[in-house]
Order: sequence, then C-alpha cells, then structure tokens
Amino acid sequence: MCFSHYNIIMDYFISFSKSELEALRLLDFFGSVKSVRVALNSSKSQAYRILKKLKEKELISNDFLVSTPYLKNLVLLLRKNPNLVGLLRDSNLAILLQMLSLKTVKEISKITNCDEQTVYKLIQNARRVGLVLKIKNKFVINETNWPKVKEFLQDLLKQEMSFDKRVPKDSIIYFKSEKEILFSTNESINASKAAFLAFSEFGVKVLPLTNYYYLPKKRLSAKEIFDQALLITKIDFDCRNLVFLALFILKNKVKSDDEIVKNICMVFEGNNLPNYPSKKDLQEKAKLYGLRLS
Repeated sequence: MCFSHYNIIMDYFISFSKSELEALRLLDFFGSVKSVRVALNSSKSQAYRILKKLKEKELISNDFLVSTPYLKNLVLLLRKNPNLVGLLRDSNLAILLQMLSLKTVKEISKITNCDEQTVYKLIQNARRVGLVLKIKNKFVINETNWPKVKEFLQDLLKQEMSFDKRVPKDSIIYFKSEKEILFSTNESINASKAAFLAFSEFGVKVLPLTNYYYLPKKRLSAKEIFDQALLITKIDFDCRNLVFLALFILKNKVKSDDEIVKNICMVFEGNNLPNYPSKKDLQEKAKLYGLRLS
C-alpha cells in the first residue's frame, strides 16, 4: 500500500526537536550523557533530557540507534546535510510528509492542523534549497534534487501507519491521533466496531473481509461510521466498498461534500462513471435491503 498517494489525516505524528535531530546526527560519536553534552555543547541535564526523549520514542536502545529504515535514512541525511535540521524539526516533518503528493497550502494546513502561515513559511524555506517544487498552486517534494528525503519520508510514513502500541501487530492503520485510532485486523478485540463492520448496526448488513475497529471504545454515530468507511475507501478504492457506501447513504440519508459521495449521487441520477458501480447495479442491491433508488 503506497500511503503517500492518500490524504492520511494525522494530528499525531512523530516529531523531533532541533536538539534531538542534532543528537541523532551525532549518535555514533556518543555512548553516554557526558559525550552527548560535549558533542552538543550542552549541560549535563540538557543532554540527559535529550537522550531520555529519544529513548521514550524508542529510537535508542543501549546507546545505539534502533535499526529501522527511516531512522537510518534520517541520520545519513543529517550527517550529509546538517542544514536539514531546521527543515525537519518539530511540525515541519508532518508538513513535508504531506507533500509526498501534490497539495495546496490550504490542504496541508487542514490535514496537519498547522496554520497556513506556518505551512507557507516552511515551503518557502524548502524551496530555497530545492527541496519543494511548485506546480501551479500546489507543492510537492522535489525527488529529482532530493531523492533520499523522499525515501526517508516514505519510510517514515510506512512506519507510522503500520505500527501502534494500541492495536494488534499486523493491523492496518487508517487514521491515528494522540486520542483515537481507526484500524483493521483479522483478530476480534475489545474495541468499538467501526466503518463497514458497524454498518449492520445501521441497517446495512455487511460481512467485511476484515474487522474494522476504533479506539477509544465508545458509541459511534451513523455519520462517524460513514466517515470512517469513506476514509477507508479512499485508501482501498474498490467497487464493493462503493456499493456499501451507496446503500448506507440511501438507508441513513447521509450527506457529505466529499467527492466520492458526490460521484455516488451522480450514479443515482443515472450517470455512468469510470470505476463506479452502475445505477442498475445499485438498484439491484438496494432491493435486497428494501431500499428504493429513485
């Protein structure tokens, strides 16, 4: 699954302070608080806090860098290009990650929860070193000039969206924040049924190919269930998902400005759209649920 092609919304994402990035860049040169202090020209207490933070993020084990593709790429990038520290620090990383695919400043701001001024300022700084390209009114990582940065961001996104302590191993994560997470797993677990797995609770019986769950456990509304299924469909776009979304719209009178929903409504009106089920297909399915498609 190539996550960089989708608008995966994350307001919870790994980030690094300037000091942490500097420490990672120098990691091979230290093995104790004392050597960190010397390398970073910081006090003993500051050095200790930096190491503690990196260990809390599970990036350092026994004073050695944890072996993950994104972390190795990050360290190599920082050693070769120390000036990247300023571009990759704090919320900048999440902003750059969104530019794995073309996006406007407004789109990036909405996805990352960063104000547009912050996004635009980073883009301007990144363009000065050729890290970001502008195509019409959208921006994207310049993989010609900075292929290793794109590789690092892709590896980081895969890592973030394939692992979380709150969910079973090998789960697929569709959305996560500090407070909530939407995922699928073949296991049956104690969590709120979500997305297509919860459609049956709102009059559309579905036997999904996997189990969709949401944490923290709570009662989800029809609109929340639908929005979860819509997000999953954007990542796993297939006709089966579209049919069930259409049935849910008919049964629960769901409204949305999303493009997929608009396209489904166009099919309801008799329009044939590429990669979408036909009106006849939807009418036949609707009859099975006692629904009418005008």
